[in-house]
Amino acid sequence: MKRFSQFKVILPIFVMLIMGCGSKNKDVGPTPGPVNTQWGRNKAEKGGIIDDIVDNNVIESVEFTTETVETSPNAKSVTQITSNSEKDVNIQDPDHHPKNEFIIYTEYRRNDLEYDYSSVIWNQNPEAKARVRVTEGTFNNGQAVFNNSGTDIIFSSARSNQNEGIWKIKSDGLGGILKLTEFGTSKLKHPTIGALDRVAFHAVDPRYTKSDGGDERPFIWLMADDGSLPTQLRYGRDPNFSPAGNTIVFTRNDERNNMSQIFTMDTDGGTITQLTFNVDYDIKDPAWNPTGSYITYASNEGKITVESDSTDLQDNNDYNIWIMRSDGTNKTQLTTNRSHDDQPVFSPDGQFVYFRSNRGGFWNVWRFEPVF
Repeated sequence: MKRFSQFKVILPIFVMLIMGCGSKNKDVGPTPGPVNTQWGRNKAEKGGIIDDIVDNNVIESVEFTTETVETSPNAKSVTQITSNSEKDVNIQDPDHHPKNEFIIYTEYRRNDLEYDYSSVIWNQNPEAKARVRVTEGTFNNGQAVFNNSGTDIIFSSARSNQNEGIWKIKSDGLGGILKLTEFGTSKLKHPTIGALDRVAFHAVDPRYTKSDGGDERPFIWLMADDGSLPTQLRYGRDPNFSPAGNTIVFTRNDERNNMSQIFTMDTDGGTITQLTFNVDYDIKDPAWNPTGSYITYASNEGKITVESDSTDLQDNNDYNIWIMRSDGTNKTQLTTNRSHDDQPVFSPDGQFVYFRSNRGGFWNVWRFEPVF
């Protein structure tokens, strides 16, 4: 009787195998829709902790998993683009050329045991491992973006001052470097360039803090691409122009709960609209899709329960890539790997989202085809 029961279990499996062998291969894509934040979590291998670099060379420790496979049905063809395999190297801020297949990114490298980093900007074809170095020297250069023609790169650097300014260089690294602006005591970060060749960035001035005397309050500025006519717009950080160039998406902390939220405003600082209202998680790195109908971003929304070194369970948050409509509706989680995914940017044709991740234990640029 026992042997007969085993046969009843094996027979359906045998039939399924035969049917599978006789069928044609089909490229069946994942079904669009919101992602359950628990998918794939229980199978992720334990990883470890790796250093991340945030503004002003501040070092934070973030977790990663050795598993690089993405189980989300909303992210297909997930591919590693850069080939970093050093824990003392941090790759950040990918941006895609507006007309060809090249991307740029910043590589931070630790100089000594005192956590001192220098950084350079690289240009690379995503289909190849060969890359071209854009900036030279030991200065910190980063947060680079292409201009609308792709001939120039706008970036942040402390090349002539202890504080960062906004600079311009040819995308092939030739022809010298032009300083666009420096603001004395302010650190100028995260430049973005719009369709009308205007540059926006945020400035962090230690003289301006929150009303309670806490963290510094960055302000978003707008100027021409030659550095002229700088105009202060609004309190906020990480601005990003819409494809039409008439709207800026940015983040700033909610005064009520201190959580980072996404806002939009006109390029004159008017018509400010709050798109997110989260109370127990953070949002960062907003960027538009090529049509301007969606905004992608990184968020640590959705806690997961994992086993710690002890027998107790603990709740962890990790950043993943999300997307929503430009009016803040239809939020959809795109990646679910239990590592740190952030800094998403669309390719000009909308086919890929490039992002940064420490999945596998090393910081690299990755990409995937979004399904939403």
